[in-house]
Amino acid sequence: MRERNAMQVAYSRTKGKRYAETFRCPGGALCLDFCNSGQGIRGSQEEWIPTYADLVDWLEAAGALTESQALRLRTGGADAPQAAQQLFERAIAFREALARVFLARTESRAAAREDLTLIDAEYARTAPFARLSATDDGFAWTLDSAVELDAALRPLVESAVSLLTSERLARLRRCGNSTCYWLFLDETKNCSRRQPHEGAPPPCPAAAQRLTSATAQPGCVWLRPTEGSRRPCRDSPGSPCSRRLRKSR
Repeated sequence: MRERNAMQVAYSRTKGKRYAETFRCPGGALCLDFCNSGQGIRGSQEEWIPTYADLVDWLEAAGALTESQALRLRTGGADAPQAAQQLFERAIAFREALARVFLARTESRAAAREDLTLIDAEYARTAPFARLSATDDGFAWTLDSAVELDAALRPLVESAVSLLTSERLARLRRCGNSTCYWLFLDETKNCSRRQPHEGAPPPCPAAAQRLTSATAQPGCVWLRPTEGSRRPCRDSPGSPCSRRLRKSR
Protein backbone atom coordinates (compact mmCIF):
# COMPACT_ATOMS: atom_id res chain seq x y z
CA MET A 1 0.00 0.00 0.00
CA ARG A 2 2.83 2.36 0.88
CA GLU A 3 4.48 1.84 -2.51
CA ARG A 4 1.17 2.29 -4.34
CA ASN A 5 0.54 5.58 -2.53
CA ALA A 6 4.03 6.72 -3.50
CA MET A 7 3.28 5.92 -7.14
CA GLN A 8 0.04 7.88 -6.95
CA VAL A 9 1.93 10.87 -5.58
CA ALA A 10 4.55 10.48 -8.32
CA TYR A 11 1.85 10.37 -10.99
CA SER A 12 0.16 13.50 -9.63
CA ARG A 13 3.51 15.24 -9.54
CA THR A 14 4.44 14.35 -13.13
CA LYS A 15 1.01 14.50 -14.74
CA GLY A 16 1.35 16.04 -18.17
CA LYS A 17 4.71 14.36 -18.81
CA ARG A 18 4.72 11.34 -21.10
CA TYR A 19 6.60 9.29 -18.55
CA ALA A 20 3.83 9.80 -15.98
CA GLU A 21 2.30 6.61 -17.39
CA THR A 22 5.04 4.63 -15.64
CA PHE A 23 3.65 5.80 -12.31
CA ARG A 24 0.00 5.31 -13.24
CA CYS A 25 0.70 1.65 -14.14
CA PRO A 26 3.77 0.72 -12.07
CA GLY A 27 5.58 -2.50 -12.90
CA GLY A 28 6.52 -3.42 -9.34
CA ALA A 29 10.24 -2.56 -9.56
CA LEU A 30 12.18 0.58 -10.45
CA CYS A 31 13.96 -1.15 -13.32
CA LEU A 32 10.65 -2.32 -14.82
CA ASP A 33 9.19 1.18 -14.61
CA PHE A 34 12.29 2.44 -16.39
CA CYS A 35 11.94 -0.21 -19.09
CA ASN A 36 8.29 0.78 -19.50
CA SER A 37 9.34 4.37 -20.16
CA GLY A 38 10.62 3.09 -23.50
CA GLN A 39 7.11 2.19 -24.62
CA GLY A 40 6.93 5.40 -26.63
CA ILE A 41 10.03 4.95 -28.75
CA ARG A 42 9.15 1.31 -29.38
CA GLY A 43 5.75 2.34 -30.70
CA SER A 44 5.63 5.80 -32.25
CA GLN A 45 9.29 6.87 -32.04
CA GLU A 46 8.45 9.40 -29.33
CA GLU A 47 10.85 9.14 -26.40
CA TRP A 48 9.10 9.58 -23.04
CA ILE A 49 12.36 10.59 -21.32
CA PRO A 50 13.95 12.77 -24.00
CA THR A 51 16.79 14.50 -22.11
CA TYR A 52 19.24 14.09 -19.25
CA ALA A 53 17.22 16.59 -17.21
CA ASP A 54 14.08 14.51 -17.76
CA LEU A 55 15.96 11.41 -16.64
CA VAL A 56 16.93 13.07 -13.37
CA ASP A 57 13.37 14.36 -12.90
CA TRP A 58 11.98 10.86 -13.49
CA LEU A 59 14.43 9.28 -11.04
CA GLU A 60 13.56 11.84 -8.39
CA ALA A 61 9.81 11.34 -8.91
CA ALA A 62 10.31 7.57 -8.70
CA GLY A 63 12.02 7.95 -5.33
CA ALA A 64 15.37 6.71 -6.64
CA LEU A 65 17.03 10.07 -5.91
CA THR A 66 16.61 12.43 -3.00
CA GLU A 67 15.94 16.08 -3.67
CA SER A 68 19.53 17.00 -2.81
CA GLN A 69 20.97 14.23 -5.00
CA ALA A 70 18.80 15.30 -7.92
CA LEU A 71 19.87 18.91 -7.46
CA ARG A 72 23.56 17.96 -7.52
CA LEU A 73 23.07 15.88 -10.66
CA ARG A 74 21.18 18.69 -12.39
CA THR A 75 23.94 21.13 -11.50
CA GLY A 76 26.58 18.69 -12.68
CA GLY A 77 24.72 18.20 -15.94
CA ALA A 78 24.42 21.93 -16.51
CA ASP A 79 28.15 22.37 -15.89
CA ALA A 80 29.09 19.52 -18.25
CA PRO A 81 26.37 19.26 -20.92
CA GLN A 82 28.37 16.98 -23.21
CA ALA A 83 29.04 14.52 -20.39
CA ALA A 84 25.37 14.69 -19.41
CA GLN A 85 24.32 13.85 -22.95
CA GLN A 86 26.69 10.89 -23.02
CA LEU A 87 25.32 9.66 -19.69
CA PHE A 88 21.78 10.02 -21.00
CA GLU A 89 22.60 7.98 -24.11
CA ARG A 90 24.11 5.28 -21.91
CA ALA A 91 20.96 5.23 -19.78
CA ILE A 92 18.74 4.70 -22.82
CA ALA A 93 21.05 2.00 -24.18
CA PHE A 94 20.95 0.28 -20.79
CA ARG A 95 17.16 0.54 -20.68
CA GLU A 96 16.69 -1.02 -24.09
CA ALA A 97 19.18 -3.83 -23.41
CA LEU A 98 17.46 -4.57 -20.10
CA ALA A 99 14.02 -4.50 -21.72
CA ARG A 100 15.18 -7.00 -24.34
CA VAL A 101 16.47 -9.30 -21.61
CA PHE A 102 13.19 -9.11 -19.69
CA LEU A 103 11.06 -9.57 -22.81
CA ALA A 104 13.14 -12.60 -23.78
CA ARG A 105 12.45 -14.00 -20.33
CA THR A 106 8.69 -13.57 -20.73
CA GLU A 107 8.89 -15.43 -24.04
CA SER A 108 11.12 -18.23 -22.67
CA ARG A 109 13.96 -17.17 -24.96
CA ALA A 110 17.64 -16.84 -24.14
CA ALA A 111 18.84 -13.29 -23.61
CA ALA A 112 21.36 -11.90 -26.10
CA ARG A 113 24.93 -12.06 -24.83
CA GLU A 114 25.64 -8.46 -25.86
CA ASP A 115 22.71 -7.23 -23.76
CA LEU A 116 23.93 -9.10 -20.68
CA THR A 117 27.44 -7.78 -21.28
CA LEU A 118 26.15 -4.19 -21.39
CA ILE A 119 24.22 -4.65 -18.14
CA ASP A 120 27.25 -6.23 -16.49
CA ALA A 121 29.47 -3.37 -17.63
CA GLU A 122 27.15 -0.71 -16.22
CA TYR A 123 26.92 -2.62 -12.95
CA ALA A 124 30.70 -2.56 -12.61
CA ARG A 125 30.95 1.06 -13.75
CA THR A 126 28.42 2.34 -11.22
CA ALA A 127 29.47 0.11 -8.30
CA PRO A 128 31.72 2.80 -6.70
CA PHE A 129 28.62 4.92 -6.05
CA ALA A 130 26.84 2.28 -3.93
CA ARG A 131 26.94 2.49 -0.14
CA LEU A 132 25.62 -0.06 2.36
CA SER A 133 23.38 1.74 4.84
CA ALA A 134 21.35 0.68 7.86
CA THR A 135 17.55 0.92 7.56
CA ASP A 136 14.61 0.23 9.88
CA ASP A 137 14.32 -3.23 8.32
CA GLY A 138 18.03 -4.06 8.23
CA PHE A 139 20.37 -2.88 5.51
CA ALA A 140 20.09 -1.59 1.95
CA TRP A 141 22.24 -0.26 -0.84
CA THR A 142 22.00 3.50 -1.12
CA LEU A 143 23.49 6.09 -3.43
CA ASP A 144 26.70 7.90 -2.59
CA SER A 145 26.49 11.66 -2.23
CA ALA A 146 29.05 12.20 -4.99
CA VAL A 147 28.20 14.57 -7.83
CA GLU A 148 29.59 12.38 -10.62
CA LEU A 149 26.97 11.98 -13.32
CA ASP A 150 27.47 8.21 -13.45
CA ALA A 151 25.80 8.02 -10.04
CA ALA A 152 22.44 8.66 -11.73
CA LEU A 153 22.52 5.17 -13.25
CA ARG A 154 23.30 3.30 -10.04
CA PRO A 155 19.70 2.99 -8.70
CA LEU A 156 18.55 1.63 -12.07
CA VAL A 157 21.39 -0.86 -12.36
CA GLU A 158 21.02 -1.98 -8.75
CA SER A 159 17.29 -2.58 -9.23
CA ALA A 160 17.88 -4.48 -12.46
CA VAL A 161 20.55 -6.82 -11.09
CA SER A 162 18.55 -7.37 -7.91
CA LEU A 163 15.52 -8.51 -9.92
CA LEU A 164 17.52 -10.57 -12.41
CA THR A 165 19.12 -12.55 -9.59
CA SER A 166 16.06 -12.99 -7.37
CA GLU A 167 13.19 -15.46 -7.18
CA ARG A 168 10.82 -12.63 -8.08
CA LEU A 169 12.00 -12.91 -11.68
CA ALA A 170 9.71 -15.94 -12.01
CA ARG A 171 6.77 -13.54 -11.60
CA LEU A 172 7.82 -11.30 -14.47
CA ARG A 173 5.05 -10.81 -17.02
CA ARG A 174 4.40 -8.82 -20.17
CA CYS A 175 1.03 -7.14 -20.78
CA GLY A 176 -1.48 -9.62 -22.23
CA ASN A 177 -2.21 -7.24 -25.12
CA SER A 178 -0.14 -8.48 -28.06
CA THR A 179 0.70 -4.92 -29.12
CA CYS A 180 1.86 -3.80 -25.66
CA TYR A 181 5.33 -4.31 -24.21
CA TRP A 182 4.53 -3.21 -20.64
CA LEU A 183 6.44 -5.28 -18.07
CA PHE A 184 5.25 -6.00 -14.54
CA LEU A 185 5.56 -8.42 -11.64
CA ASP A 186 2.57 -10.68 -11.08
CA GLU A 187 2.14 -10.77 -7.31
CA THR A 188 -1.12 -12.76 -7.35
CA LYS A 189 -1.07 -16.10 -5.55
CA ASN A 190 -1.76 -18.15 -8.67
CA CYS A 191 0.23 -15.88 -11.03
CA SER A 192 -2.84 -15.27 -13.19
CA ARG A 193 -2.52 -11.54 -13.76
CA ARG A 194 -2.36 -10.63 -17.46
CA GLN A 195 -2.61 -6.82 -17.35
CA PRO A 196 -0.42 -4.35 -15.43
CA HIS A 197 -3.27 -2.13 -14.29
CA GLU A 198 -5.37 -4.40 -12.06
CA GLY A 199 -8.53 -2.60 -13.09
CA ALA A 200 -7.20 0.93 -12.63
CA PRO A 201 -7.45 3.38 -15.55
CA PRO A 202 -5.92 3.49 -18.06
CA PRO A 203 -5.89 -0.25 -18.63
CA CYS A 204 -3.51 -0.52 -21.55
CA PRO A 205 -0.41 1.70 -21.44
CA ALA A 206 0.13 1.09 -25.15
CA ALA A 207 -3.26 2.63 -25.83
CA ALA A 208 -2.53 5.46 -23.41
CA GLN A 209 0.59 6.31 -25.37
CA ARG A 210 -0.68 5.87 -28.92
CA LEU A 211 -4.36 6.73 -28.96
CA THR A 212 -5.98 10.13 -28.74
CA SER A 213 -9.31 9.36 -30.41
CA ALA A 214 -12.01 6.70 -30.24
CA THR A 215 -10.17 4.38 -32.61
CA ALA A 216 -9.26 1.13 -30.87
CA GLN A 217 -5.80 -0.40 -30.87
CA PRO A 218 -5.94 -3.94 -32.28
CA GLY A 219 -6.55 -6.28 -29.41
CA CYS A 220 -7.12 -3.47 -26.91
CA VAL A 221 -10.52 -3.01 -25.26
CA TRP A 222 -9.96 0.38 -23.63
CA LEU A 223 -8.78 3.77 -24.73
CA ARG A 224 -6.73 6.53 -23.25
CA PRO A 225 -8.46 8.99 -20.91
CA THR A 226 -8.02 12.28 -22.76
CA GLU A 227 -8.44 15.70 -21.22
CA GLY A 228 -9.99 14.29 -18.09
CA SER A 229 -12.58 12.10 -19.84
CA ARG A 230 -12.66 8.37 -20.43
CA ARG A 231 -13.61 7.20 -23.90
CA PRO A 232 -14.86 3.64 -24.26
CA CYS A 233 -13.50 1.49 -27.04
CA ARG A 234 -15.88 1.79 -29.97
CA ASP A 235 -15.35 -1.93 -30.70
CA SER A 236 -16.14 -2.99 -27.13
CA PRO A 237 -19.29 -1.20 -25.89
CA GLY A 238 -19.49 -3.47 -22.84
CA SER A 239 -15.97 -2.76 -21.63
CA PRO A 240 -15.45 -1.67 -17.99
CA CYS A 241 -14.47 1.83 -19.05
CA SER A 242 -17.68 2.32 -21.04
CA ARG A 243 -19.72 1.14 -18.06
CA ARG A 244 -17.98 3.67 -15.83
CA LEU A 245 -18.55 6.35 -18.42
CA ARG A 246 -22.29 5.69 -18.46
CA LYS A 247 -22.45 5.76 -14.68
CA SER A 248 -20.61 9.07 -14.56
CA ARG A 249 -23.28 10.59 -16.76
